[in-house]
Amino acid sequence: MTISDNLISEALKLKPYERVLFIQTLNKSLDMPDKSIDNIWIKEITKRVNSYESGNLSTISLSEFIKQ
Repeated sequence: MTISDNLISEALKLKPYERVLFIQTLNKSLDMPDKSIDNIWIKEITKRVNSYESGNLSTISLSEFIKQ
């Protein structure tokens, strides 16, 4: 048995409300901000806005998009 298997086995022995707390804690640990990803998105958004404002990016309406 691996550590993961042991952890899962032990977690399944918890009372339901304890399992919920355990899951919530794990979930929160995965939802931590990552500045490097934020910076990548800021650069991408800036690039797209600049392209749109300079006329280098064409757009279509939502209805046209749905038709396609």
